[in-house]
Amino acid sequence: MRSKEQKLFNKGLKYFNNKNYYDAHEEWEELWINHKLKDALLIQGLIQLAVGYFHITNSNIKGSLSLFNKSIPKFEKYFINEREIDVAYILKQVSLTIKDLNSIPHTSKFDWSLAPRFKLK
Repeated sequence: MRSKEQKLFNKGLKYFNNKNYYDAHEEWEELWINHKLKDALLIQGLIQLAVGYFHITNSNIKGSLSLFNKSIPKFEKYFINEREIDVAYILKQVSLTIKDLNSIPHTSKFDWSLAPRFKLK
């Protein structure tokens, strides 16, 4: 993987882990748009994941649920991936997030411990 691609990917991971979901989305979107990637769908899933959590911060349950549901089939294609993302863990956390969002009246009640965290290299 080229160093510019790796930098964008890693910056996205760091932003995501710090709950800076919009910034994570920006890094991954630049990667997705400006680089020819073998795992473009995986990166698109990460973008949707980040924006889904960003929508929670803006009280948009419907938008977050839509993006989480769109990300699932993308992640399912990459259980084994070169980026060493634990897709099973991500899918588990997304499932728990969706369940939580469907059970709360407002995003202020969201359990942020359900948001996944990525292992950084």
